[in-house]
Amino acid sequence: MWVAALLLACAATTIVISGDVLVRTEWFALFSAYNVLAFTAAGLLWLKRRPRSRIGLLLLALGAVLGVVSLQGSSWPVAFSIGVLADPVSALLAWYLFVSFPSGRLTKPAAATMSFALAFVAVAFVPWFFLSEHVAGATPLARCTAACPANALMIANHPDVAGHFGTIEEIFAVTFAVGAVLLLLVRFAVASRARRRALAPVVAVGVVWLVAFAAYQVAAYLVVTDMSFWNTVGWVLTGARIALPLAFLLALALAQMVAGGALERMMRVRVRPGQAELEQVAAEALGDPALRLASWNDDAEEWIGTDGAVAAEGPGAGRAWRELWSDGRPVAALSYDDVLDEDPELVDAAATAILLRVETTRLHHDKREMTSQLQEAQRRASTAGLSERRRLERDLHDGAQQQLIAARIQLNLLSERAGGNDMSGDLEQLGRELDDALDEIRAIAHSPYPALLRTEGIRAALGHSVDSDPRARLDCGRLRRHPEIVEVAVYFSALEALQNACKHCPPGTQITVNVWDDASRLSFAVVDDGPGFDPNGVTAHGGLAGITDRMSSAGGTLEIDSAPGGGTRIRGSAGSR
Repeated sequence: MWVAALLLACAATTIVISGDVLVRTEWFALFSAYNVLAFTAAGLLWLKRRPRSRIGLLLLALGAVLGVVSLQGSSWPVAFSIGVLADPVSALLAWYLFVSFPSGRLTKPAAATMSFALAFVAVAFVPWFFLSEHVAGATPLARCTAACPANALMIANHPDVAGHFGTIEEIFAVTFAVGAVLLLLVRFAVASRARRRALAPVVAVGVVWLVAFAAYQVAAYLVVTDMSFWNTVGWVLTGARIALPLAFLLALALAQMVAGGALERMMRVRVRPGQAELEQVAAEALGDPALRLASWNDDAEEWIGTDGAVAAEGPGAGRAWRELWSDGRPVAALSYDDVLDEDPELVDAAATAILLRVETTRLHHDKREMTSQLQEAQRRASTAGLSERRRLERDLHDGAQQQLIAARIQLNLLSERAGGNDMSGDLEQLGRELDDALDEIRAIAHSPYPALLRTEGIRAALGHSVDSDPRARLDCGRLRRHPEIVEVAVYFSALEALQNACKHCPPGTQITVNVWDDASRLSFAVVDDGPGFDPNGVTAHGGLAGITDRMSSAGGTLEIDSAPGGGTRIRGSAGSR
């Protein structure tokens, strides 16, 4: 189609320049080529961006008809007459584009206006054309010289009768222009703010063109002879014709900008908005207060509105229905004014933003559920581990430890019997080894859950470790006892943080270990004014990572606040919420 348009533009230019029958031959040749190419480009872009819209086909048709209109510059009578006869066809197409934009369909007022236009062409232009020997195009650039050929399609030469029809045509044209201007202005006034942005370029150019067209017809009716007036009105009319295809291109660009603005506005909503909040923002962005948002309920297999009631599925009177799907399943649905389908970019932008927000909320819910399940599994594993360690402690205490104690008693008896003979030294060495084995078994038995922590609580257990370093102090009030898994997690996490601080802080550093009850949770904080560090540079398998895993296994959290030269604060909390 683009190649055909290029060929048609070249043919129009060649015909006009070679004919040389017009007052402004070169200008009309350029004007004709521009019309063909510009309307074709606009039509192709509309077909690409909005393939279901009629506007693209209408623009292409207008470009083709304007190629035929260029025959007004031909010196061949038949071609010249066909070019003049195509003038009202191009005008009707252009007027239809104006009054039907942006849907390409006529409303009742627009249909009445176009019917009036068809009537004045049929009643006034057609008799004038076929009863006139000398005719010319309505475009100011198509004014004829004396070399213009006669009307080859004339049926009968009745100049007086044709003159009367010409006067009727001028009156009809002015009446139509006034009605069309009023129609465009009223449509613009009642349109939504978003729709006005899309309508603005077409309405502006259309109003200017129709006003200039009406002024041109009034001047012809009044037989105005002032050439400066004719030139001014003629150039305004020509300029409006030049701007016409650009207005339709600008309308597409503005629609895209409005859609981008609506998308940006909807994306500024908080990350996980509620359905009612998302519905309100979408209604404001689309300029449709009656917009409704529904979500899909998998269990009931129904659409549920923001009020919790079942939403009416499908389009209604003046309403459009659009379902949003993700991964092959319905997620949300929009019920909106069907007029918005004329701006698909706007609806697409809103649908994209809604789908993103709904999916983000769903993914967050899934993540939270998976995290909860993982934490529960970690708690069960940790609890099972503690139970297993207690069983091991009992087994070691009741089994191997008791057997080693019995062996130690027997060894003492043997030593007494041996007296001071050569075996006494070997028996003493064997006794020392038994004592070391007993100490090691006791350490292993008590290390998973230190005896001090079990009997006296976390304050006493941490106090023993804090007392070993003069830089550290313990700030701990009276604490309730907590579940074993919570106390173990907090104790070892605080102990690891304390050991890290003692290891990396220079002499003179103040290290404080705080432990407190926070509702049903047990919290701790280890704070120092040492050199600090960059938390982002901490290895994923270091001590701090181990603390994080330990707290997570008890349903807890860990916060690390540190910076080079700014000290360190490690705070954790575990327990039920």
